[in-house]
Formats: sequence, structure tokens, C-alpha cells
Amino acid sequence: MPTQVCPGPSLATIILPANIKQVLIAIEHRDEYNKIMSDTFEADVAFLHITAGESRITPPAGVHAQAAPRRAARGRSEDLFFAVFDLTSNQKATDGFLNHLVQLAADVYYGTPGSVTAALRECITAVNDHLLTHQSQPADSTNPTSGHSMIAILRKNHLYIAQSGAAQAILIRRDRVTQMTPDETIQRPLGIGSSPAIRYFHYETLPGDILMLVSGSRTLWSPSTLTGLSGLELARVMDRLIAASAEDCTGVCLKFVQRASRQSVKQTVSTPARAEAFTPQPSAHKSSIQTKKKPGRSFKLGETKIVLQLKRLGYSIVRNFSDFMLRMAPGLMETPQNSAVSPSLLAGTAIVVPILVVAIAALMYLRQGRGEQFDYYFSQAQSAALAAEQSPTIPQQRANLVQALELLDEADGYGVRKTSEDLRTDLLQALDGVDLINRLDFTPIIQGGFAPGATIQALAATVTDVYVLDGTNQSVYRAWSTGRAYEMDGEFDCLSGKASFPGWTTAVDLVVQSSPGALGSEGIVAIDVDGTLVYCAPGASPASSQLTAPDLGWGQIKAIHVQYDSLYVLDPELNAIWIFDAAGGLFTGSPSLYFVEEVPDLSTAIDIAMAQDELYILFEDGSIDRCRRTRETSEEEGTQFRVECVQKLEFQDERTGFPPSSELPNGTPSSMVYSPPPEPSLFFLDKEEGSIFHYSMRLVYQGRYLPAEPWPDPVSTFTLGPLNDLFIAAGDQVYTVPLLQ
Repeated sequence: MPTQVCPGPSLATIILPANIKQVLIAIEHRDEYNKIMSDTFEADVAFLHITAGESRITPPAGVHAQAAPRRAARGRSEDLFFAVFDLTSNQKATDGFLNHLVQLAADVYYGTPGSVTAALRECITAVNDHLLTHQSQPADSTNPTSGHSMIAILRKNHLYIAQSGAAQAILIRRDRVTQMTPDETIQRPLGIGSSPAIRYFHYETLPGDILMLVSGSRTLWSPSTLTGLSGLELARVMDRLIAASAEDCTGVCLKFVQRASRQSVKQTVSTPARAEAFTPQPSAHKSSIQTKKKPGRSFKLGETKIVLQLKRLGYSIVRNFSDFMLRMAPGLMETPQNSAVSPSLLAGTAIVVPILVVAIAALMYLRQGRGEQFDYYFSQAQSAALAAEQSPTIPQQRANLVQALELLDEADGYGVRKTSEDLRTDLLQALDGVDLINRLDFTPIIQGGFAPGATIQALAATVTDVYVLDGTNQSVYRAWSTGRAYEMDGEFDCLSGKASFPGWTTAVDLVVQSSPGALGSEGIVAIDVDGTLVYCAPGASPASSQLTAPDLGWGQIKAIHVQYDSLYVLDPELNAIWIFDAAGGLFTGSPSLYFVEEVPDLSTAIDIAMAQDELYILFEDGSIDRCRRTRETSEEEGTQFRVECVQKLEFQDERTGFPPSSELPNGTPSSMVYSPPPEPSLFFLDKEEGSIFHYSMRLVYQGRYLPAEPWPDPVSTFTLGPLNDLFIAAGDQVYTVPLLQ
């Protein structure tokens, strides 16, 4: 029978029945649930110890039932603990060691405050750590000792179950049988790794429900046998289980009942003839574990009475509704008799009853349904998270993690809890690990930003300085490093508006010009759409010049790059990359085309970067070309240039399940930066996500960088400093973080 996770009766089972009888049954069920919440709830207990179809005299090792001790942790005083533990090893585990493990789990559980699932996680982790530390050394080192556990916690009418390894639970109700088999945890038993695999279940119980916790993964009883146990006394249940068992098994069988409140744990037997199979004292005939109902506040009691009265009224009306429906149509057409119900009353009843049923169901949903829905989706999210841990490939693992986050979003729609927040944190960290994402703590370099309303269009960085091109104000700013922080250079003389230099129009890009440059020291070069250049350096007066336009004029300058004494200008509109050589630091003279004979299609190119003697060209679709320009000299033809290009280089990922791609996977790059040796790399900015992709020069994926907290403003551009300090512009601010490769 497939594993099921049951969140309890949902709103649909109450307000969307197939017929009137189903409505009555649904309301009966809900009445029983509400009755449980106000009465003492306990469990009769019987231990299973079957060998060769007969019950054993000795109690089963590793099986435990316990009420809360006197000094339990906060929130544990009403919890009832049931557990079954088993070990798989080349060497047989002693009964004493099994009993020690299950008692350790109980002690840790009752000593851990907080939610039930958090305490269950702690007790299972404690057993796992104990096995890792103290497990016996088998003869076959490939088959170490591994543990299997099934733990159930009863808190009032809530049943919580945690499964690890090869153990199973069977919940028998009057309308169905649910088997929790170890399909997902059997491959990850306790004692084989530092992180135990745990699967959680949550149910609301009714009086008469039967729960069995059994070691092993075998199917021990047929569905017909299990179905026939519903409604039987626990002694009769034991008789049938022993008679129908063809294999050895150990475990515990519980039947949930309502009785006068008392705290005790005893052992039960099916008949006096088998008393010695479950307890050495023949007089010990039954056992129960109960919790006590705490008195509620007065307004809660009044509210409960009103709800119960409304539900009783609705039940009475719905019970007679089927009879009304049989007479409604004839009654509306016939003349009413003295003893008959009037047609108007029938019509009114047909309108009022559905509204009343919906109102009662909505009230019950608001009181209990939201919690049930949260538990359902949260349990499914935990199952998806466990499936992610066991996925054989990275893509499958990632798909399961994404599914778990989606289920967690559904659960949070019914109220965010600490358990869901903790699981979300774990899932996001796991997803970052799968995607090789590094979340970095970026810090702003200038408090308050560079200028009100600034739009940072380009960045350039040296060892000590950061230069910022503000497209809104058509200005260039300088921030210098004090060794511990950055400060704004208020005396830096450079571009400060369109009127600063004759012919300046709209800024395009900004790059560093190494010493001696145009002004005798290291500085920057900025360019506008018409080829006007501005040269700036700290402590020097700025200078300006005009690039010689090509014969056809400028199309649209998109980006520039400076290497040594050459300026490279990308003009996609004219399908060209121009080279200007420097004279005295100023880029003058006529341009030459980078491409000599065959020119690739550059119409969608958005950025360029020189890496040693190779030119990388980035395109809008995320593809990249690599070109090499060499000089050839011969006596016959003199000096000539030859350009060889490899188009649409393949982005590669050495992880399993990631095929090569001719476009940047999982991102749309807007700019590119080359990082020189000792570890040369290429970095790409995805402005939409605000992330940086890191690739080796062979275009092998190295990882991705994101902020620890979301960016406060949209990201516009980025650059790398000589020491691999990463600078990213968002809004009017620049953020930095040391980048260790």
C-alpha cells in the first residue's frame, strides 16, 4: 500500500460532499475531533514480540513507551513517547545496547524544549551521533552498524511520527489503513553519516484509532487483515496479529481511547493464557498513557459552547434535509394540507441549510483547518527535502529543493512558524551549495551615496581609487582608500556636467589609463557618444580631445577598453571595433579596424575585454567570441595583420548533468570584466538578478556571487580592482567586498 501523509479532515470533506449522508458523516467526524480537544486522551499499549508465529515471554528489546517525567522540558509535560529501535550489523546487537539507545532518545526528547519536530530531530540526532561514536566494528567494514527507528509522540489528539531507516508505522482507522513505509529513508539509516535522514508525519487521532510501530521494512500483514482490526479491543487485535504473522517482528501497538485522567504506563495482554508474553506479573492486564486537560479561559469556554450549539443545530437540520428534498418539488406545486410543511418553508430551508453548513465549516476551518493545511504542506516540503539529499544528480537534487521551497511557500500561506523558517534557511543554503553560489557581505564605500539621484553608468578601479561615472549628472567622482575605508575626494577635478568641456554630449564608458598616461600619472579616460574623450587624474587638471571619426562617422559607441597604449572602441551600429594608438598619452590619429578581411556580425555586441593578446566580445544573447590579432611581416608583402576568431565559445560546467552551452546558462549578462593573472578569469554581470558569474579562461563555471541581503536598488554595473576587490553599483551607491579566488 503506498505511503500517505494525512493532514486530517480538510474543508473539502465538509462542504463538498457527494451526497447528504457524506455531509452527516463529515460533521460526525468533526464533532468527534472537537470532543477530543476537550477530553482527556490516552493510549492503551501492547508490545509485539513475535517469533515463529508465537509470542515471546521476554519483552522486546528496543521498544519503549513512556509518559513525561516529573522534570520535563518546557512544552513536554503532556507528551507521550513511543519508539521502536533496531540495528543492522554483521554482529548481533545486544538487547542492553538497543534499550540504551531508545532510552537515550526518550531522555533527549523530554529534555529538549520547543516544537515536537525540533525535539524529535534532536533525539534522533543524538542516537545517530552515539552510533557513529560507539558502534561496534564488524568483520566486513563495508557493512557497518546502522540503526532504524520509528518514534511516535501523542500530544492531546495530535500524533507526530518521525521515521529513520527501515522501520514502519501503520495507522488503522474505521475508514482506511495508512502505512508509512521507509521508501525514502531506507537508504539513509542512522549511524552512516553525520546528518540523519528523517521523515515526518502528522495526524489528528480519533478514539478507536490503532497505531502500530514495527521494525523492519517487510510487509507483515495483508491489507484485509489490517482493515479487520478496526473497532476491536486491543487484546483481540493482538490475537489476530499473532495469528496472521508469518515472520518475526518486534514493535508496539497502541489504541487511542478517552478515559479519566491519570498518568501511568502498563503492559496489556490479549488473553490470560499469554500474559507471560508481555509482562511477568499476571495481574498486570491493561495499560494506558494519558494526558491531562488544562482548564481554559472563560471566554474560550463560552465560545466553544456557542460553536457546539450551532453545529448540533446544523446537524439536526441536515439530518432531515434529505426527507425535505424528496417532497420539495411536489410540495411547491400542490395545495398544502393541514399537516404538511408549507412550500415557502421548504424553499427557505433549501436556501438556509447550505449557507448554515458553509458557515459552520468555515468557522471550523478558521479554528483548526489552517493549522492542518500548514502541517500537510510542511510535511510534504520535508519529504521533498529528504528526496533532494538522496538525489543521484545535481539537476535532480536542485529540482527537489525547488519543489520543497514551493511547498514551504504553500505552508507559509497558512501562517509562518519557526519550524518553517528553519527549514527554509536549510533549503536555501542547500540550493546555494548546489548552484555554487557564494553570498557575500557587501559594504557601501561612501555613506549616503555619491550624489542625489545619481545613475552610475560605469566604474573603474585602481589599487587605491574608485572612479564613478554618473550618467544623470554627467559627472565623474573619485573615492580614495584610507586603508580602512573610502572617502570622497571633494577636490577631484574632472567631468562635472555637459558644460565642463566643449562638445561633450552623453557619457558612454570609463576606463583606467595606466601611468604615465595623458596627465603624467595613473588616471582615467571617459568617452561620450560622439567620441569626445576626457582625461582625469588626482591632483592634475583634466584634459579633453576628440577622436578622429571613421570615414562614415560614428554609429553608436557602446564600450571602450584600454590596453597598453591602444584604445579599443566598440561600434555595433557600424559593425566595427576601432583601434586608436596613443601619442604622449593622448589617443589621436586615424583609427584602424581590428578586423582586416572578414568581419563577424557585431550588431548585437554589448561589451569587449582584452585578455593578454586576445579580444573577447560579449553579445546580448549571452554568447561570446574570442579573437586573436597577429602581425605578420614578409619582404614581398611587408607588414600585414591577420585575425582569427572562434565564435560562440561553449560555457562548460564540470558538475554532472550540465551540458555545454553556447550562451551563459541561467543568466543574461550585461557587461564583462577580465581579471588578470595569477588566476585569470572572466566575470559577467546579470543586472536582473544582481549576480556575478565567475568563469575560468576556458569558460568553466567557477561559481556565482550574490549579496547576503537583497540589493536595495537595481544593479547597473560592476568592476574588479587589481587586488580582486569586487565593486558593484546599485542606485547612487557603490558596494565592495574582497573577492578571494
